[in-house]
Amino acid sequence: MARDVLAARLKMLESLSLTPDQKAKIEDLKKQYGPKFADAEKNLESILTPEQKKARHDAVKAAKAAGKTGKDVWQAAEAAVQLTPDQKTKLADARKTMASLGKEFHDKVWSILTPEQREQLKKARHASRAGATTR
Repeated sequence: MARDVLAARLKMLESLSLTPDQKAKIEDLKKQYGPKFADAEKNLESILTPEQKKARHDAVKAAKAAGKTGKDVWQAAEAAVQLTPDQKTKLADARKTMASLGKEFHDKVWSILTPEQREQLKKARHASRAGATTR
């Protein structure tokens, strides 16, 4: 289930008209944070056994086939994985690290954008989230 977390975070910026200077600064952030996100994701994925990963994948697939969305899908996946207490602790720590890294990256990107671009991004994010609940 490895994914490019950084690319997902940057996808929303595609709708903005960035200046060459802004593009260069964001490119620098990508170089700086790319390895950090990759390491955090690798750590997150290393917590589960191959069997648990398969159970999670199968549960997500079945939940989506049953018409479940959002939180319901992930609750089904978490129930199927059957984490040990140690894994729960490690997973919580890894998620905190990922969230902290995401906030730090977001704040730096946010500081590069103009007020108008920030507003556009807020609207795009809101529209994206609204669409996600109807999938």
